[in-house]
Amino acid sequence: MSDHINLRHPTMRELYKLAQAQGWRVEQHGTELAWYPPDKSVGHVITGMDPPDRNRALANSVAQLRRAGLEIPGRRGMPAQEEESVAEAEAEPIDPFVRSLADLIEEEMARRTANLEALTAEAEARATALANDNADLRAKLKECDEGIDQRAEQVALEAVRQLLAERRVPRT
Repeated sequence: MSDHINLRHPTMRELYKLAQAQGWRVEQHGTELAWYPPDKSVGHVITGMDPPDRNRALANSVAQLRRAGLEIPGRRGMPAQEEESVAEAEAEPIDPFVRSLADLIEEEMARRTANLEALTAEAEARATALANDNADLRAKLKECDEGIDQRAEQVALEAVRQLLAERRVPRT
């Protein structure tokens, strides 16, 4: 394990220490870290050293490491240190009016989602019907084109025959 990795982000330092304690090998490649689990059947994980979008990138990195087998205590992919501040914020009781408003919003979102799904299914059905109609029209057009070509050949042959018949000179 490389001890020369200098991580500025405190959570990344904590993850690095957890990985070392669990037998992981961590290597620095430019601005990325390669995390190799002790179980060789599991692939390695690549993360940024200092995630620019701290919440999303950090949560994604933690989720990847968890999927690869790193045991990380905490909630929602964040180490326990960050969880404590979230738990403190959630400890306050929620106002019943706010709760009922949240429930109404949730019900409205569910209704709109169901409506959107129904409209999407209807649009997909229409698109399929249009594609089938288009294929049918193309087949009919092809038949018409072939019929027109055949009729044009017949008319041309008939015209040639007529011209030849008009120019025929009786033999003497």
